[in-house]
Amino acid sequence: SVSGGALMHRVLSSDLWKTVTAVSKKAKQGQAAIAYVTEDYLKLRSGDELIVDASEATIRSGGADARLLQDLHRRGVALCTCACA
Repeated sequence: SVSGGALMHRVLSSDLWKTVTAVSKKAKQGQAAIAYVTEDYLKLRSGDELIVDASEATIRSGGADARLLQDLHRRGVALCTCACA
C-alpha cells in the first residue's frame, strides 16, 4: 500500500480481511494482488486494479469465482491474471 509516498509492508495473519477492508475503504484508488478471489471483501470500484490467478484450473477448482471477476470487470475494475502454480 502506498501512503504519503512511503511503501508499507506488513505480514497480516489475524484479522486479515478486517484490516485490508478498513485500509481499502480509505483509499482513493485500490491496487491489490490476491491470488484466489471468491468474495469481494475490498468492494473494488471503477479505476481499481486487481491481479488474480484467473487460470482455468483455479476457476474450475473454486479458487477464483468467474462470475465475481466478470462483475468486477463490468464495474470498471482492471483485471490482470497471473497463474500462481
